[in-house]
Amino acid sequence: MKSIVLPILFILLISSLATTIEGQAYCTKEKGNTAGGCGVDPKTQCYIDFLKEFGPQASSQIQPQGLQVPCFFIFGDSLVDNGNNNRILTLARANYRPYGVDFPQGATGRFTNGRTYVDALAQLLGFPNYIPPYARTRGPALLRGVNYASGAAGILDQTGTNLGDHTSMNQQVAAFGETVLQMRRYFRGDNNALNNYLSKCIFYSGMGSNDYLNNYFMPTFYSTSSDYTTKAFAALLLQEYTRQLMVCS
Repeated sequence: MKSIVLPILFILLISSLATTIEGQAYCTKEKGNTAGGCGVDPKTQCYIDFLKEFGPQASSQIQPQGLQVPCFFIFGDSLVDNGNNNRILTLARANYRPYGVDFPQGATGRFTNGRTYVDALAQLLGFPNYIPPYARTRGPALLRGVNYASGAAGILDQTGTNLGDHTSMNQQVAAFGETVLQMRRYFRGDNNALNNYLSKCIFYSGMGSNDYLNNYFMPTFYSTSSDYTTKAFAALLLQEYTRQLMVCS
């Protein structure tokens, strides 16, 4: 793993570690709210604009372009899980209706009625097909990238265990290491060639919300809220997440 250099990282941190969107109202002439009306704060507006542009509803209208990167690797939780939890013992599964009611392939394990944001990103990057889940992808298909995301997953290994089995961030990183080992055979053991290939890939990571929702805010199941102050727990998550992302690089 240490011999792999990944200078191009596209990391979206859709998590509790990101700056909190408080939704405070503000008035601005630039927004045309001169008649006493108020809009949302800039951070919230940015998020809303993103939803309009790249959300599941908009993604169906995205016109595929030529392939812009050779591969796309995805790490995360239920926001981007596309089927890795389907065959494990967990309550965090979405391979049944009404999930997927607006998705061409039906209920695939995506925790949404249609596409996920990484599905939309894959389309924008020019991939002809959605990035497949790691649970059912091996061989040459790995060269296009895989999705390691798992519903209920968190930065901490114990996060989400109240719902059953899942693939934590540490396990996802380990799976990426296994992926790299498998990819080496297609480069005949040439690490420089593999490094060069991976340096052109896109990496997405969205993790952290479950460490609060299915850990810190559940004192019946976890002791973290009594073991750490809110600031100390956030610092712990940042430390662990930084280490995990550095392992990938």
